[in-house]
Amino acid sequence: MGASAPQSFAHNLLVGKPIAGKYKVVRLLGEGGMGAVYEGKPMDGSPHVAIKVLAAQYAADEVASRRFMQEAEAAARIAHPNIAFVTQMGREPSGALYIVQELLRGEDVRTLLQRHGSLTAGQALAVMIPIANALAAAHKHGILHRDVKPENIFLTRTPDGTFIPKLIDFGISKFQDAKLEGDRRTQTGVAIGTPDYMSPEQARADRVLDGRTDQWSVATVIYELLTLRPPFVAPTATLVLTKIITEQPPRIELFVPDIAPIIANAIHVALDTNRDKRYQDMPGFVRALEAAAAASKTVISMPEVVVPSPEEPVRRREGGESAEVPAPTGLPRAPSSGIAGNETPTTLYSAATMTLPAARSPLSVAPTAMSPHTPSTLQDDDFTDPRRGPKILSAIVVFVLLTGGGLAAFFALREHARAQLLQERHEQRQRLNDWIVHNPTHSTRGHAPDAPTTVEAPSQQADASVAVQPVQVTHPATSPPRTHRPRIIRLPRNGLSIQRRYEGN
Repeated sequence: MGASAPQSFAHNLLVGKPIAGKYKVVRLLGEGGMGAVYEGKPMDGSPHVAIKVLAAQYAADEVASRRFMQEAEAAARIAHPNIAFVTQMGREPSGALYIVQELLRGEDVRTLLQRHGSLTAGQALAVMIPIANALAAAHKHGILHRDVKPENIFLTRTPDGTFIPKLIDFGISKFQDAKLEGDRRTQTGVAIGTPDYMSPEQARADRVLDGRTDQWSVATVIYELLTLRPPFVAPTATLVLTKIITEQPPRIELFVPDIAPIIANAIHVALDTNRDKRYQDMPGFVRALEAAAAASKTVISMPEVVVPSPEEPVRRREGGESAEVPAPTGLPRAPSSGIAGNETPTTLYSAATMTLPAARSPLSVAPTAMSPHTPSTLQDDDFTDPRRGPKILSAIVVFVLLTGGGLAAFFALREHARAQLLQERHEQRQRLNDWIVHNPTHSTRGHAPDAPTTVEAPSQQADASVAVQPVQVTHPATSPPRTHRPRIIRLPRNGLSIQRRYEGN
């Protein structure tokens, strides 16, 4: 926060001042490392516009100023409804460069992901198919974007209230007519772009690129919209490029198990490390995505978009900037997946087995050797679903409720069964005692029963009986006659326990 405050103060100095003699700066919309974007009010009363300004210190650099003006030239040449159109460009007396373009009201896809979390397949296709069509138009004009990523896709509200995606920032686009081949961006061994979204040929800094490199980037963004992470994640930009060059992307089913296989295959055809195995052009990729959506009955619909109010704080783009990174060399190329759009993959993840020369190992490259604009890399922990915490808490609450309810039901049933058993035993004991009282065993002086006999006593069931062994008594002939009354003192599960009681004189 402390580092951005002085820059914000400097950018705010333009608010209220005129630009190009035709526009008055109304407010600061956002800022980045090299400039800022303002809302401008035309002095003739026409609709408000966005004014992108490159700071004077960067405008003095030949390459930076050329890239900035190339963005305006590319957008003006393509003129596609899904590309922000440019109306004017020029240089202020202070030296600052500016581009006047349509004012977009909404949010970029990076902000959408941070707020919403992962998208459904239908939502991801609703965002990316129009972007792919815009890139197809750019390719027809000989322009490669080379930096397709969530930050460069803006979801803007149209006059009828609907939202459409717009592709922005053609600052590092490549004109295939070699118009700008003289600057240092084309030097051998330097990969330019945002590492996470570079194709293998772009990561190798190949000099000959075509529309299939943007096709890879579009597929990578779709992958991230569905999984909240790009296909390759590593601690440094150089390691990310090494993975892109030497490995096949892990299958998207690892992160989205319920994705329609035909949609997953269409994405991975575009992510093939061998560009000859990808779709031959962007329209072919679009047709494959649309056919996959139709075959899987996927409903294509835009996600909910939030339009920030004027009172919200200025957005500052942190990280994710394009950069010049030394391209890893001497690495084996990953084999092609060989998966067609209608085939089922045999593996979900494949990593190349290789031995890197020690002098060229990406581990030996110090992070400080890269451009200062290189993003500080992405970790697996950085791609966390913002709804993960509430989901886990909800799962814990449900588990506790179900467990508590189950235990309560178990103990209630157990107590009920125990009470019922005790009641049944009490009733049985009472019936047996009543029977014994009315059926005593008698003996007389000098006489004992010849042999024990078995008598029947009432039991728990009306049609059954309990066998009772009467007491056999032997006593001297001089003893008086006695009456023997057995008394049940407990009723265990394995039989009766009887105590003898003698009555007589």
